[in-house]
Amino acid sequence: MSNQDEFVKRVLGMSDRGMSDKAITMINLAGNKESCDRIIRQELTRCGIEIVEGGADGNGEVPATVTGKLGNLTFTRAWYYWVVKGNVPIEVARELYADVVGKTDIRVNGNCVCPSPDDRQFQWLLPNSRQVIPLAQKTEFEHYGKTVPYMLEAMKKYDFSDDPASLGAKQYIDSYHIDSELGLYIFAQAIKKHGLDK
Repeated sequence: MSNQDEFVKRVLGMSDRGMSDKAITMINLAGNKESCDRIIRQELTRCGIEIVEGGADGNGEVPATVTGKLGNLTFTRAWYYWVVKGNVPIEVARELYADVVGKTDIRVNGNCVCPSPDDRQFQWLLPNSRQVIPLAQKTEFEHYGKTVPYMLEAMKKYDFSDDPASLGAKQYIDSYHIDSELGLYIFAQAIKKHGLDK
């Protein structure tokens, strides 16, 4: 029995992962001040994600004070899903998308259509974390910078190239929405498997 099958059986009380719809939707925690932190701690603990006490201020739509962390990734609970921020290499993103649950429950950039991470959902980052964008966008920045000076300042944070790999840039996904606890578990296991939790 795989770790994922064990998780499904033990935590979710199910015996089959061959589901095509969302695996198990999570409780909507919007406005749930009384028990949201307790529920969040339980979800994070079951999925092996570090709990960060005081990671949120308790004033959001989900009035939580608790968040999660794995390596450079932060986990914040939204209404009925988790928002994950941080850089996930494209190879790991592809692995997540290849999983039957990952394809529907682990949404790249929160996109509700659930596209492949290769469907222009990634960004190119240099080893120093600077983003590389196409040369055509440099022209746009310069054009709009004539009337909106902020655009010229904003373009300083980017490198421009139509061949980012030649600069040493790699593809990353920087945001996910995760719609089920099983999806959260699968995501956390993949991050650990690839040593991104350090």
